[in-house]
Amino acid sequence: MPATFKLILAPAADREGLHDVRLRITQSRIVRYLNVPGVAVAAKHWNEARSLAKPAYFKTSHREHADLETTVGTFLARAQKLGRDRPQLSADELKGLLATGADLLAEKTPAEADFLDFVYKSHARDDVGQFTVATCESRLSQINKLAAWWGWEGGKKPLPVSQLTEETLMDFEAHLKSKLGNGPGTRRKALDILSIYIGRAIKRKVLARHANPLDYYDLPQPAPKKVWLTEGELQALASVKLPAKQQLARTTYFIQYYLHGSRIGVVLRLKWKQRAHGTVRFTMDKGDGEKVVEESPQLTALLDSLLPADGTAPNPEAYVLPWLYHRYEQLSPTKQLQEMKKATALVNMNLKRVAAKCGITAALSSHSSRRTLADDADNTTGDLGIVQVMLGHHSRATTEKYTRGRHTPAVQAGARKVYEGRPMPEMEAE
Repeated sequence: MPATFKLILAPAADREGLHDVRLRITQSRIVRYLNVPGVAVAAKHWNEARSLAKPAYFKTSHREHADLETTVGTFLARAQKLGRDRPQLSADELKGLLATGADLLAEKTPAEADFLDFVYKSHARDDVGQFTVATCESRLSQINKLAAWWGWEGGKKPLPVSQLTEETLMDFEAHLKSKLGNGPGTRRKALDILSIYIGRAIKRKVLARHANPLDYYDLPQPAPKKVWLTEGELQALASVKLPAKQQLARTTYFIQYYLHGSRIGVVLRLKWKQRAHGTVRFTMDKGDGEKVVEESPQLTALLDSLLPADGTAPNPEAYVLPWLYHRYEQLSPTKQLQEMKKATALVNMNLKRVAAKCGITAALSSHSSRRTLADDADNTTGDLGIVQVMLGHHSRATTEKYTRGRHTPAVQAGARKVYEGRPMPEMEAE
């Protein structure tokens, strides 16, 4: 009896949120699965409810739905023909023949594939609904560095996957360090982003798994740039007399602090309508979760200082802080990202000037407000779970990175119990 074949979506997604499209092979009640080479999509683009009236596997919302339909349709037709022509084959034999013949669907062999061409096409398929504009642009900037160094120029000088070696990446990293002046953190970021596309190339069978140049690569280890203010530094920051622009930057810093250590983007986009009944309600930058913060006396005083000087009620749609372009929300996502970067840079530039006046030697930035709040909350409550909720982290491990993890009440209380009743060594020498 001939085997039957059906295209389905793999239940588990990869770290990019994409599911492989699989061919289910059934022969004599034995079921085997084979991934369609190079085809993986987000679940939202898969037409689970396909019918005779709507037989398409991919929804038209996917920008390459037509090409994908052709690919999976060709693969399915090939499998069905093989099943009809050789009905005596088992499910395992059918899977083996289809797998070894998959190269018929590829335009290039792995040895001939241009890695940078693959990377740019892969990046172009990234769905902004799945990856933020900031993420896409960050990845593209690192890809462009590799392409410029190699001299790719739109494919004029391809980068064959056979030349994507550990030595090539070492030369690229040396270029980033010596020519571009990139520190360990920036170099590590470039290699981490390349690892994403190397992983995709392996999954799409463009690059052999054993040829991954990062398998034994000695990645740069940047020193963590973590800044927390001490209680004395925070007091100095609060009390120094400042000109208007620096005063506004300091106010922004403390609003972040008293708004549960919110990220700078949340504070810059905060509108007066989000303040009501002694609380501030907003959507967090990461995770899209809504957060409600009860106003402390300090936060109330900070917000009140920004009310119109003539005593009139502020426009509910106006930004609390005047850092962003007034038509910010009407800009494209890319332009919004650029404006947010400019505004954040302006805040940080003024904070550095404030730090110099306060005698603070640490690299003061808006993000240090978030770290300082996290550390203060950890030391005051001794409960990392509370700190995690305040910061809006999904992972406790992430929260731990925001604290110095020393001198918490819980640690001190535990230490007292450990030392209680223990012997005291002799203090005098013989």
